[in-house]
Amino acid sequence: MVSVKNIEILQDVNSSASTVLISTNDEVNISINEVTNQLNEVEQELILSQNMLERAQTKEVYTEGVLTAKISEHLHAEAELAGAEASENPMAIASASAEVARTANEVRIAEQEYEEAKQSRYRMEERVELVNRAHYNCNELLEYLQTIFSSSINSFDSLCQTLSIRLNNAESILESYLSQDYSNSSIEQQRDVVTEKYQYQLYQYKQGKISKEELNKAYIEKLNRQKENFRESQYAQSENVKISKYGLPEFESGCDVFIKPKDYDKSRAQHFRVANVHLKNKVEEDEELRNFFTNRQLKQIYIGKNPEGYTWHHDGNPPPGRIQLIKSDKHDKVRHDGGFLLWTEREQK
Repeated sequence: MVSVKNIEILQDVNSSASTVLISTNDEVNISINEVTNQLNEVEQELILSQNMLERAQTKEVYTEGVLTAKISEHLHAEAELAGAEASENPMAIASASAEVARTANEVRIAEQEYEEAKQSRYRMEERVELVNRAHYNCNELLEYLQTIFSSSINSFDSLCQTLSIRLNNAESILESYLSQDYSNSSIEQQRDVVTEKYQYQLYQYKQGKISKEELNKAYIEKLNRQKENFRESQYAQSENVKISKYGLPEFESGCDVFIKPKDYDKSRAQHFRVANVHLKNKVEEDEELRNFFTNRQLKQIYIGKNPEGYTWHHDGNPPPGRIQLIKSDKHDKVRHDGGFLLWTEREQK
């Protein structure tokens, strides 16, 4: 038979798997967005680099043209100098020599500018090549992420859907079992069914599928089935402790704290920590309650300890989840069953 514990395990696994799926999907989307942003930046850089390369190429062509013109001027100046020297005219020679020197200097400058333009074009070509490589790598990475992660996410999503189907099937099987007529079964089996029904109602309440009133109703049904087996105390009457119609003691409480249903299965120590925090806050707010304790007890309360002489009692009476601050001597003297083992099924240690 499928038990509530089986269903809770399935639910925990399914919930954890769904959480991992959502988290992983978010991380994947973040990674893909980061790579996409990098790709966009690279594409912008590629446009810029190509524009710079075009300008470098244009400048190289221009400086090459300037150099060609300067060389032509220089050759013309040298021819003029040769003619002046042939004429042996000192003034013509001096003028032609000056022109040769000027054009030679302009050729050197033009050669330098042309070489710089050519080197600039080389650098721009290298830059474009690097950016193209980065663009290719980003595209490859993006395609890889989209393919690999998409496949993994789809596989994991399929697993989560399978878990959900199995969980729904398990719930249906258990509901069918619990809805059967056990009136002719043994008292022990009837009690077990009612207990399991309450556990299932508690599970459903934690899932938000039923109301607190429905949970309380199932809990009362469980108490009515078990009350004949609850322990009795010969000191209840002498200690002025009433026994409820469910066979459980009704202690006089100094402070009530309610544990949330999702925390019923936590340890006593965890319940007591919650209760002590609540008691501390209440004592700080309520002067009348504060005056109920001694200075020594208040110091203990303020540091999160049980006040000396008091015990936190898990009340088994409905509604479930109530913890009460009870005088320790009275609590210990009146033997009883408590809510710690009634609110939820747990391994008794």
